[in-house]
Amino acid sequence: GAVFEPTRQVSVAVDYWHIGVKDVISTLGEEIIINNPQAYDGSYIQRDSDGFITNVLLKKENQGKLKTQGLDIGLDWKGDASAAGRFSASLNGTLVLKYDRQFGPKEAYRSNLGRFLNDQVVQRWRHRLSFGLDRGPLSLTLSNQYSSGYTDQNTTYDPASDQLLPSRKVAAYSLWDLTGSWALSKQLK
Repeated sequence: GAVFEPTRQVSVAVDYWHIGVKDVISTLGEEIIINNPQAYDGSYIQRDSDGFITNVLLKKENQGKLKTQGLDIGLDWKGDASAAGRFSASLNGTLVLKYDRQFGPKEAYRSNLGRFLNDQVVQRWRHRLSFGLDRGPLSLTLSNQYSSGYTDQNTTYDPASDQLLPSRKVAAYSLWDLTGSWALSKQLK
């Protein structure tokens, strides 16, 4: 990574990361088990005497590997003190370029990027954007936390057609926070 400070008031940071993990602790996931019953019959699938599935065992175990990479980005600006106060702004975000999981030692890698799969979702882009004002004893901060949309996992079947229902798109969403403080003294805020 690198940090650039073109002026005393501006800072720009970019970090590239590449992570590999083995023996990720997770459940194998019902969709993976049901989609490959030959591999998991007996160990994760329990059947009655007629051969119908009675239980699917979901247990935390060391399950496969993870390969991921991305960028962390940071931008900070702090204005000079003025009669109106000192303004500031910052953006901290993560862009995930790759997120491939092996959900079990017998399974192929599957991309988890932008889709809810098994027990998690990995959004391609997330950030926190903040605008601040410091004026004497008063401080105000307006912040936005954003997560990009994704495709939701669906393991539900339509009882009429016995077909898997289509996955749905989950829209991107933002959370806004406004916080403030007042310093009554150096010891009390």
